[in-house]
Amino acid sequence: MGKTLKLGLSGVFVLVVVAIFLLVLLSKNREQAGTQPEKEQSHTLRFGHNIPEDSAMHVAAVKFASLVRQRSNGRLVVEIFPNQALGNDQQMVEMTRSGELDIVLTPTAKMSILAPAMQYADLPFLFPSRDDAYALLDGEVGSLLLAQLPVHGLIGITFWENGFKQFTANKPIHGPEDFAGLNIRVMASQIIFDQFKAFGANPIPIDFHQTYQALKDGVVDGQENPLVAIHTMRFHEVQSHLILSNHAYLCYVLSFSKKVYEQLPPDLQEILSAAARELASFERLETQARETMLLEDIQKAGTHVSTLSAGELLRFREATAHITEKYRHVIGDEILAKTEQYLNEKYPQLKQDGFIIGLNADLSLASSQTGLAIKRGMEMAVDEINRAGGFFGKPVRILAMDHAGIAARARQNIKRFSTIPNLLAVVGGQQSPVTLANLDLIQEQKIVYLVPWASAPEIVNNAYQPNYVFRIAAPDDMAGPLLLKKGLEISPHIGFLLENTAWGGSIRKGLTASLAARGIKPSAVESFDKEQGTMLPQLQRLVQAGAEVIILAAEQQETATVIRDLTRISSRVPLFLLGGGIGAELEKSMAQATVPIEVRQVQTLAVGANMSPKTKDFITQYQDRYHVDVSKNDSPVDAAAQAYDLVCLLAKGVESCDDLAPDSIVQALEQISRHEGVVKLYSPPFTRQRHDALNENDLDVVIISE
Repeated sequence: MGKTLKLGLSGVFVLVVVAIFLLVLLSKNREQAGTQPEKEQSHTLRFGHNIPEDSAMHVAAVKFASLVRQRSNGRLVVEIFPNQALGNDQQMVEMTRSGELDIVLTPTAKMSILAPAMQYADLPFLFPSRDDAYALLDGEVGSLLLAQLPVHGLIGITFWENGFKQFTANKPIHGPEDFAGLNIRVMASQIIFDQFKAFGANPIPIDFHQTYQALKDGVVDGQENPLVAIHTMRFHEVQSHLILSNHAYLCYVLSFSKKVYEQLPPDLQEILSAAARELASFERLETQARETMLLEDIQKAGTHVSTLSAGELLRFREATAHITEKYRHVIGDEILAKTEQYLNEKYPQLKQDGFIIGLNADLSLASSQTGLAIKRGMEMAVDEINRAGGFFGKPVRILAMDHAGIAARARQNIKRFSTIPNLLAVVGGQQSPVTLANLDLIQEQKIVYLVPWASAPEIVNNAYQPNYVFRIAAPDDMAGPLLLKKGLEISPHIGFLLENTAWGGSIRKGLTASLAARGIKPSAVESFDKEQGTMLPQLQRLVQAGAEVIILAAEQQETATVIRDLTRISSRVPLFLLGGGIGAELEKSMAQATVPIEVRQVQTLAVGANMSPKTKDFITQYQDRYHVDVSKNDSPVDAAAQAYDLVCLLAKGVESCDDLAPDSIVQALEQISRHEGVVKLYSPPFTRQRHDALNENDLDVVIISE
């Protein structure tokens, strides 16, 4: 029995060893199997566009497909559908938004139905050259445009091109008057409609692929397109004249379906976006290379080819000059401000022909409405100066630089202005803190600095001699006491709500002293930070403290927040505004308030029955030129008028100067004895001791909402 047991134990031992061996082997096999890479998933993407296969754009699309397949090791396969094979532009855009189409290449004008700012490149005579178009569209401006697409289900990556647009017609075209009465085929873009209406033509929207037949049948008399499109679609065969005008730029935006793109692995996303951007240069060069050959073919076909002369171009530019301003709110102040700054800096040779007046203001962010109004006032004055022959027979130009409310950026701008040899003066923007932070540099660089809005007393009443700063605006040490006086007519219980900056601190000091002189203390004093999301705590404390009038020192953005939050606590405490102006957006906030709020503000420009003829004429021209309604606060007209008067006073001073050194201009401004301006009759505007042109009698407090 013992032997049998021994054999049994040996057998068990063997079985255990075998089992362990098998388990180890199985585990090893599983580990090896786990280390084997799974087969990577491939993705087939459909790419649609509206251009025929014999085009630079399609060649670039094919190259794009090849490049992404190569770089992804076959994980990305792009199928291309040219020439509207999947539908027209709008249909393809909608397919891409829904994820039915993966990639779309669309004219920016067609994309503007979703993102109106995409009409940017349609602005007539915007880009002096292709390089300028590339620099702007590949830089900050292009990024701002593309950033508007994700909310519409698209990921915009880059801009390809079809080239500058040219005119075709069945008659010679030498000026806008030659378009009068013609029916012109256009894309569905309001800017393009307005362009041809400015020429006296009748714009008719017709699909790109139906244009040839419309021209052949005489439904339309002409059209505009780049040479590539004119030749490819054979428009020249049914048009007798091609007019080289380079009047607008036809670019295409390459976009991915957001729904599809975001489901791809990050490495494939990067391959797609990098290839699209990389091939933008190839596509553009390919387009340019073809244009010379295409032009020769068009001429050989018997089409008469002409080029607009410099004088003819000038007349076309003058006829369409209003369009950029009309669509500024559509394109965006920031986009146009960056464009204008780039072009002004890119073409310094223009500055050699005349004199420069600079603008250093916020043209893109919180106080951009005031900055734009200042720029418009300057433009009206400069136009008058140039119509009268300029300065010493040379023209005057405005060089605008955007500081976006940032003191450091304003400082950089001042340093740039200081390097311009023919600079006469710089006009500042709205924010007092920005100007105060740069007062030392302004004085150090001896820049004549004209202030049409910033209200801190210290800006002008400084210790510098000579003092290079001049102002036409309501300084806080005048406006504040006037507001207090009007507020005390309502109640002695006055509270302050002030911006938490040096400017706000200065106002607090002045207002408190004014009340103390009357033996009164403020009911409460509250402060807030810039861009603060809510003012409810401050407003509740002011109301609880018994404030029956609130004096608010804020810019438009924070003022809108205060008005919104006052309605939330159902308070009818009137607001007296010090500093920021009322623009269209703020007026909209007041109109939407559930509880009526009385808002009063200091005004320097007499609007209404008491307007002088000069004021009335200025406002009429201002509204007609910039398509605004002063009565609806579409634009801070006070700022425009004050800037206009400052530039006119500068002109009057310059006329009496023997030289144009800053010290000479300062002395000339101090010696003007009389000037009839838009804001007032200045007699005199400035003296050596006084660089503020307004006094208490020039100010009024008006109700702007109740």
